[in-house]
Amino acid sequence: MMKRALCVAAVAGFSCTTAFGQTACPDMNPLLGNANCLTNPGFEQGFDPFALNQPVGWWTSGPRVQLRQVGDALTPPVAAVGTPNAITPDTGDWMIALTTDGFGGFVGISTDKINFFDPNLGYYDPIYDYSGGDVVITGRYMIPANDPVSGDFSCIKVNIKVQNQDVATFENFSGAPAQMPGAAEGVMYPAGISGTTNGQWQTFTLNIPREAIVNQYECNRGIQPDCGCNCVPASPLPSHIKLTPSRFVGDSTLTTGTIYWDNLTYTELPVTPVCVADVDDGTGSGTPDGGVTIDDLLYYLGIFNAGTVAADVDDGSGTGTPDGGVTIDDLLYYLTRFNAGC
Repeated sequence: MMKRALCVAAVAGFSCTTAFGQTACPDMNPLLGNANCLTNPGFEQGFDPFALNQPVGWWTSGPRVQLRQVGDALTPPVAAVGTPNAITPDTGDWMIALTTDGFGGFVGISTDKINFFDPNLGYYDPIYDYSGGDVVITGRYMIPANDPVSGDFSCIKVNIKVQNQDVATFENFSGAPAQMPGAAEGVMYPAGISGTTNGQWQTFTLNIPREAIVNQYECNRGIQPDCGCNCVPASPLPSHIKLTPSRFVGDSTLTTGTIYWDNLTYTELPVTPVCVADVDDGTGSGTPDGGVTIDDLLYYLGIFNAGTVAADVDDGSGTGTPDGGVTIDDLLYYLTRFNAGC
């Protein structure tokens, strides 16, 4: 792809290997718990001087994605925030419009772009810490009443990446919530967006549990059997995340309308402390319930006697480090944590 070929010769002294680095959070604060690690999340930095017609921090191709500004010469006109009965950004002066040529296909704008402002030629894909917690992504969207989206659906597509390889993908281009791949049963990706918001800005929120990322990654690495592509190297670990506000349906499907996106956020939460002793809620299903009771002890003794991998909680060091086996060390560690109440 063109954006990747640029790393060969665009700037003297840098190679494609150098460009695998990631741009730090724009506020230079640590990643975990940072309210937003996206560059130019509201598109207010305007056009990138190194990429014609591209916003700073974002990559797209083709005329169906437009960077819109208050007072630009495009149609329909964009007015200042607060203008009655007009198309306006959510805040500021800029936003993105995803249009259609009427015949389906994929339309999107992503963070997967070289940062030429970075001396190491990092990518704008925000950094991701595999040892961190859940991921939360939000975006503001609007569809005018007189230009409704039909025939396809819009969402924020998410790819977790190792270097240039996708290892976990989250998307839903349908009109109903969908089971999130890798997540517990009933954890859903919200429905894709269509129709109209009558010109009102609304919030799209996507919560990706850490387990959903880990399960997809481990399937694709071959750690978990009978799933995934078994095509991902053991190292390095996933280190960045690609966000793509997009719309999609198969080619040659009749589509209409325009959806506007503004003010996106990306946050990776710290890991939620796990209570080792809380393993069951009394149902025998292995579902923690936030408390430690006799139900937890009985359930643990059952899985310990069965040698189930879930009973692997310590390697004999007393640090709660699993070692891949179930031995008396695991039982002693569990009993200590049970007596301590966690």
